[in-house]
Amino acid sequence: MEEQKLKELFDSLSIADKVSQTIQLNGDLFVESGVMNTGPVKDLGFKNEPNFYEIGSIYNVNDYQKLYQIQKDVLTNSSHKIPLLFMSDIIYGFRTIFPIPLAQAGSYDFDLIQQAAEISAKESYLNGIHVVFSPMLDLVRDPRWGRVMESPGEDVYTSKRFAKSVVNGYQGEKEMYLKENHVAACIKHFAAYGAPESGREYNQVELSNQKLFNEYLQPYQAAIDANCELVMTAFHLLNGVPATGNQWLNQKILRERFGFNGVLVSDYAAIAELETHGFAKDSKDAAKKALLAGVDLDMMTATYANGLPELIKESEFAKQLDEAVWRILVLKNKLGLFEEPFR
Repeated sequence: MEEQKLKELFDSLSIADKVSQTIQLNGDLFVESGVMNTGPVKDLGFKNEPNFYEIGSIYNVNDYQKLYQIQKDVLTNSSHKIPLLFMSDIIYGFRTIFPIPLAQAGSYDFDLIQQAAEISAKESYLNGIHVVFSPMLDLVRDPRWGRVMESPGEDVYTSKRFAKSVVNGYQGEKEMYLKENHVAACIKHFAAYGAPESGREYNQVELSNQKLFNEYLQPYQAAIDANCELVMTAFHLLNGVPATGNQWLNQKILRERFGFNGVLVSDYAAIAELETHGFAKDSKDAAKKALLAGVDLDMMTATYANGLPELIKESEFAKQLDEAVWRILVLKNKLGLFEEPFR
């Protein structure tokens, strides 16, 4: 779609439509017919049941027949005919399973690593997936951490080369649109998720700026330089501030310093967990702090759905929401979904 037409579509969206685009739900909430199962949805805490035919994205449905039916139902019932984004955790293979990322990086064969990513991308593409939650680029030096195997390991240079190879394998050559048999890469978890105290998952991370910038941020930056389309936030506290609500980390470093202008998606329920961290006083405050931190998609909670309609009565938050929704629409356009929603 030409940019002018995309802008016209964006300008036609109501506040409710824009908020809906920031919602990402687990595809298991869709039954075979594509109709939402309202029981689990109510458990998520939606105050007013949203129009699920207008939401932005679902994830973790990997069956092309189900994805086809869901997309068909959405386009039939959506007032603006905006296709859904389909995302999934494809870490080291879809149908063809390759060695774990730690082993791949250990091979030091970066051309072969890229070929493996290309195969994963093709298989994902042919099964209807648009975005893969990969590669994980958390530098890790404590073998006690339970997710070491998803990481390229402890070496900065190796992790940077791994990042570039995987992103290029998934996305192909840099062009305006992602080509056939390629998918968008989503790097994770921003940032320094692999350095928790005592190697305990979800534990806090304390790093000096010297170590943070010269070591732990380097692999993410390499992937951004390779034009990865998405970044996922992390669950943990980085130097006392939750990564998902960290304006300095996500706005100043990720967006301004690294020049990332793609979609920033929260990890699973990470926006709602800002309350658990004691960083936000309530759900509305969590939505406020995540939005100001530049988070575009709220994965698997009702925090944005419930909090944003009230927040965006203020111009500052309305501007942030517009930027988030625009980035989501641009990604859908890069994937060619407006021309071929069943790609």
